[in-house]
Order: sequence, then structure tokens, then C-alpha cells
Amino acid sequence: MRNGWLLVAGLLGMMLFGCAGEQRDRFVDDPAGALSAAARTRIENYHAVLLRDCDIHFHLTLLPEAEADIDAKAVRLFEAYRLGAKTRAARGVLLLIDPQGKQARLEIGYDLEGIFPDGFVAAIEREQMVPFFSAGKLGPGIEATVELLVARAAEWKDKGEGEKGSVAGRYSGGAGARTPIAIGSGAP
Repeated sequence: MRNGWLLVAGLLGMMLFGCAGEQRDRFVDDPAGALSAAARTRIENYHAVLLRDCDIHFHLTLLPEAEADIDAKAVRLFEAYRLGAKTRAARGVLLLIDPQGKQARLEIGYDLEGIFPDGFVAAIEREQMVPFFSAGKLGPGIEATVELLVARAAEWKDKGEGEKGSVAGRYSGGAGARTPIAIGSGAP
């Protein structure tokens, strides 16, 4: 457990001070520019460290227009981004935010379902994302959500659990949760 907290502290430090000189993949798609440049940089730095230290490939996408079926869109993007391909197994996470459609979805890769079961993911959405996003605080809400995922992953890493092989060459089969969120409304 001690190593888990050190990992979380290290990730927070990287988030605050950046990863100068480190080659970055694209971990954030925000075509509408909903995030500030500073928030985007912190989130990208955090995700780079999450990949390097926890072997979890996390990607954030903020949709520019409303999506009728966010669940299907999440599965398509998960496969298109090949989330989990950069890890030892299908260890990808997609946070898909639809500000116009007032909804969010957290899609979990096959090999992380034991670490992040649907009930845990739904609780994060309800108890973490809804309050931040309803207040119009997308950047801080995303960062706080990732902190909870990192803490949980660090606990499992300390226990040596959560390792298995991918299923039929696919990265995700639709596990995760979706929640309606009145983004920026001030009401949960």
C-alpha cells in the first residue's frame, strides 16, 4: 500500500510540474477547446505517467456535438484508438464526455474490469464527475476522476492482482458506465 501512495504522490507531482522533455502521445482529443491549455497539459502529463507507471492507457475525448448513442460511440472510439495496445494486455480506459448531449461514459478495457468493475465506475461518475461537471469544472473534474482511478490501480498493483490476457484480440466489449450530466448547469 505504501508503494501505491508513493505512486499517487509521484503522479500528482508530474501533473503539477509537467514532464519536460518527455515524448508525449496524444491522450486528449478536445476539438471544441473545452479545456484550458493548462488543464489539457496537466491531464496529458498525468496520462503519460499512468501509462508508464501503471501500464494503463487512458484517453480522454470531449465530443464537439451531441451523440445519440454514447455507449456505441465509446466502443467504436476505444477500438479506433486501440486503447490497451500500448500495454501488456487490454488495459485501456476511455473517458468520453459529451457536453452538448449532457452525458459522459467511462469505458473500461477487458483486463481492467476486475480493478474497475461497473459498480465502481458508476459510483465515480455519480459521486465525482457529476458535481464537478455540473459546476462547469471539466478540467478539475477529469483530474479528480483520474486520481481516483490511479489510487485504485495502485492498490491493485501493490497486491499483484489484475493481470490477465486480452479476450479474442479485442480491447473492450462495452464494460463501464454512462451517466447523464447537466454540464455547466450548476445542478447535479
